[in-house]
Amino acid sequence: MYLLPLISTKQLLEMPSMWLLNRLDSIIEQRQQAVNSRNDILQLMLQVMADETDNSSKANDRLSREEVVSNIFVFMAAGYETTATALAYATYALAKYSEVQEKLQAEIDQLSLGDDENFNEETTKYLDYDVIMQMPYMNMFVCEVLRMFPIANGAVQRVASEDTVVRGIKIERGNNLNHSKYTIKNVIVLN
Repeated sequence: MYLLPLISTKQLLEMPSMWLLNRLDSIIEQRQQAVNSRNDILQLMLQVMADETDNSSKANDRLSREEVVSNIFVFMAAGYETTATALAYATYALAKYSEVQEKLQAEIDQLSLGDDENFNEETTKYLDYDVIMQMPYMNMFVCEVLRMFPIANGAVQRVASEDTVVRGIKIERGNNLNHSKYTIKNVIVLN
């Protein structure tokens, strides 16, 4: 009863996929009405979204609202596991390297969250994209975590274009090759 005061019983009973789908329309509406444009995948899809009253041949080359909602849902669902893994690695790196944690905390503490006139307490609770873009050290930290602990190694494949032998291992033409950036970076070759 007291553990989750901000979540209603209805939300607890709602399936996560339906919860997300039910909110995507309002997110799209907010983004379409926003004064500032963002540089992200949703903004790109909104730019090519067809006007629902447009019946011209150009409308066939555009995305429908349903296609935008479906694509955003797939991106969110596919990104869940990779984001969770990246956050786990970032937490590990912050725990291991306290000096990095201190630099990040200093950068966060120095953020300009608006002047007194436009101060919004919500901004301090939920930092948005524009605020995050003011943190270059945070960006470097995230990039380094992803370099040290690559998330989607299986997505990077090559196909052998010819028969070859690498360090005594025969690789036939047409074979799929996967490589592990983590292993390449961390293995010490003993000769």
